[in-house]
Amino acid sequence: MDLLLTLVLLLLLAFVAWKKASAFAEMGIAGSVGFTLIVVAPVYAYWFWNALTFLVAATAFVAGIYLFRRGIENVIAKREAKRHECTTNVRPPTLNPQPAQSLQEAEARTVHSPKPIARDNKRFVLIDGTNVIWLNDTEPDIRILLAIVNWLLHNEIDFLCFFDASTPHHFKNPHYLKRYNDILSYTYYFVEITGKLRADVAIVAEAEGRANSLIISNDQYREYTANRPQEYAWLGERLVKMVLSRDVVQVHGPLDFRVMLPDDKEVEAIFAALEKEAHSPKK
Repeated sequence: MDLLLTLVLLLLLAFVAWKKASAFAEMGIAGSVGFTLIVVAPVYAYWFWNALTFLVAATAFVAGIYLFRRGIENVIAKREAKRHECTTNVRPPTLNPQPAQSLQEAEARTVHSPKPIARDNKRFVLIDGTNVIWLNDTEPDIRILLAIVNWLLHNEIDFLCFFDASTPHHFKNPHYLKRYNDILSYTYYFVEITGKLRADVAIVAEAEGRANSLIISNDQYREYTANRPQEYAWLGERLVKMVLSRDVVQVHGPLDFRVMLPDDKEVEAIFAALEKEAHSPKK
């Protein structure tokens, strides 16, 4: 009877894992292992009952709870980030980018605009930073943002980038996290929203006060355009969408450019350009 009960529980565990495969994938290894320990530990203690077995099972159960909680937190963080992504299924056109020796060469090869956009046209760009770095749909990549920022700097277009307060918690790559923290030191261009506010609120408020502004984001901002369509009819016209394909970032709309993701050397050059601009007398 005990053996039958054990087999039934194990089969139930396998069935749940099969039905909820996507949920376990979101939780990652820690959450999946935690769930397994929570289920298996009591069965193990019951089947092989003695003091040592109970101690091992209790330890495994507590560890399982901790790991399962980590997995749930991971799911929450991912779904919060996904909130910023475009709900439409945009398919990028076929690209055949050639390797470039430098980011400048890549821009010269891929940018659509025949001439740089001059500063005197007073164009201003707002960037949904959290949405931009999640463009690869797997994990945040700060290089996507840096590629866009570099193009704006080279074309002398002023910009302001906002991040959600939760943004640093999404990074898996410690190098990208370091670069993210580095970029926040340039407060003239980059702002991390604190507290419970979202970057969306700051971006929309800033855009309302700048009639010439564009918003680089794949977010639909439905909480504004759907709930108050007449009041925010202008918002849809300001949104500039992006596509990432084969390490090339395409930015559509009035800006209309394509640029390759920078390598480590080019990233250093972009930070040098930010440093120069941030301390320029015109600022």
